Amino acid sequence: MSNNSKSRVVFFIDGFNLYHSLPVRGAFRQYRWLDLRRLAECFYSSQRIEQIIYFTAYTDWSRSKVKRHRTYIQAQRNRGVSVEVGKFYKLKKRCRAICKRTYWTYEEKQTDVNIAIKLLELAVKDEYETAVLITGDSDMVPGIKAVRRLYPDKQVHVLIPPNSRAKALIQACHAHRTIKKSHLADSQLPNPVQLSNGKDLACPLAWQNRSSL
Repeated sequence: MSNNSKSRVVFFIDGFNLYHSLPVRGAFRQYRWLDLRRLAECFYSSQRIEQIIYFTAYTDWSRSKVKRHRTYIQAQRNRGVSVEVGKFYKLKKRCRAICKRTYWTYEEKQTDVNIAIKLLELAVKDEYETAVLITGDSDMVPGIKAVRRLYPDKQVHVLIPPNSRAKALIQACHAHRTIKKSHLADSQLPNPVQLSNGKDLACPLAWQNRSSL
């Protein structure tokens, strides 16, 4: 990946894809109190980074999850990260196994579209020379291809989260790297985070105990 100091970089972070790449068990689970700005700076100089946009959605059916999520988002905003919030939808599905029973579940439906729209919008506004997606989701491929087709002077790079298979993304982008354990370890928020108003924001206790969200 080029480190041209004149090239403006904007990050587009698929929050749920990144979060779920850090499994409950294993070497990565303790890194959920992640400083997204510091992570970006592991790969690109701070002088180049124009924006960092974090795309996510609240799991409204669980108060404890929402509380942890709001804490995390507040910590990110304190670091100058922009946040775009999508929505979960309740869907009825049929079990593919032998039982064939129907059941209700929740699916996040807006993040992919929100990222693709913002990727194109900021290209139209000429707000970056290099777009960096943090995702392992192949649904991002059409958006990448659209930017490359319409704006051939712009670069689209991908940082692939741990435990993600991203062959289609790798083929679609100009350059890629994989986020390693060392990058996560070097990109943890302090605990507590001191907010600009002087208040402290503590890492959720469940995350400190390395349990799942």
